[in-house]
Amino acid sequence: MRNSRNLHRSQHSRIFSWILMGTVSLATLCTLSACSSGPDFKELDALMENSIAEGFPGAVIGVWYKGEIIKLQAYGYAKRHDASEPARTVQTPRAVSPIPEAATLAARPDTIYDLASNTKMYATNYALQYLVSQGSLDLDLPVQHYLPQYKDRPQDPVKGKASVTVRDLLHHTAGHPPSIEFYQSDDPDLFANDRATGLLAMQRAPLEVPPRTRVKYSDIDYMLLGHLVETIGGSTLDHFLEDTFYKPLELKRTGFNLLESPANGANFEPRDFAATEIYGNSREKQREFPGMRTQTIQGQVHDEKAFYSLGGVAGHAGLFSTAEEMLTLMSLMLSGGEYEGKAYFNQQIIDEFLTPNPQFPEEGFGLGWNINVNGKFAYLFGRHASDQAFGHSGWVGTLSVIDPKHDLMVVLLGNKKNTHIQMDCGKALCERFDGDKMAIGDYDPVIEKVYEALGLAEPE
Repeated sequence: MRNSRNLHRSQHSRIFSWILMGTVSLATLCTLSACSSGPDFKELDALMENSIAEGFPGAVIGVWYKGEIIKLQAYGYAKRHDASEPARTVQTPRAVSPIPEAATLAARPDTIYDLASNTKMYATNYALQYLVSQGSLDLDLPVQHYLPQYKDRPQDPVKGKASVTVRDLLHHTAGHPPSIEFYQSDDPDLFANDRATGLLAMQRAPLEVPPRTRVKYSDIDYMLLGHLVETIGGSTLDHFLEDTFYKPLELKRTGFNLLESPANGANFEPRDFAATEIYGNSREKQREFPGMRTQTIQGQVHDEKAFYSLGGVAGHAGLFSTAEEMLTLMSLMLSGGEYEGKAYFNQQIIDEFLTPNPQFPEEGFGLGWNINVNGKFAYLFGRHASDQAFGHSGWVGTLSVIDPKHDLMVVLLGNKKNTHIQMDCGKALCERFDGDKMAIGDYDPVIEKVYEALGLAEPE
């Protein structure tokens, strides 16, 4: 018998195929599944549609509640803007000449999204949780035990890498800066424009402060963790995850570099993916560097470090997936690490990874996971999530929320970076996209509407 927490795949897959063919509405879906007399998502739908009317590109939302997917719906566009449009300038900070409607691409329930930093959880963290369960990884050993090239350089002003443990990387207390632009670094030790040099450069990344003196969310931490998985697992991160998780879970649209290395032998085209930044990585043609992409990014990882320095396969970014397949992945955290009788890790490991860092409990970080401690991540999870809720977000517009108290999972896959840059930001380099502060891009309004539709909102 299937674990009761697992997705009811056969029934849902049939309904899902009907949605794709356009033969059922959401109301019909509810009569075919578990929500015939259940939640009313009208306010959520209105919020999504209003945000798109204001200019947000689009999104897919999936809601799993008490063992069933009760909502899986696409809104708006997978591509609303592309590089054929005139770019904004400081002189024309609000000018937009959108592409013709016929050139846009509608979002679909099976649209594949760049997960950005959700990669950290559903690729790297899952791999680490698996390796710990196998006895192959000790979180309290120094990183140098696994990555000997991870050491201080003589010129580094802050020393201490020898004491940095794997747990420190997961807690974001190693002392690294949030990011280093390896692909355009002036430091020859840190410059990397291919994967081989990228793997070395990340290990040379200097500390910004001594280890364990602060919490600072850092991509560098997860770049190192991804390489650590490769070192222990004996293969690149993408192949390790495909063999260990994605293929056994029968995920068809989840993986790294799907255009070049399709999962399970499938073939994809750019139109299968949601588009992100309009003019490559130029921030509306405000910057350039050697080899920079200038065309609309669609089907390639947006993150520059992952793309230019690590060949699209990195511990911090690079994973793609759909809303339905994300719910399958997320369900492992509610089922004790099991899916359809196969164990990937166990509840003891889940509990350890979800325990707030005792040194900085108020910061809301477990081992990688964002935890809703004292409302620390209310800007992600909203006002109604329980203090047991956890998950992660992704810079391009993705969010995952898992709430064990309510037996609830919500995934929001959006592409808020497929909007123009607000050129009147008053900074030398504007990096504020129009979509960032629209309702869908702001995350918590969407999550709050889900809780309210389910009757889970606490009275204020």
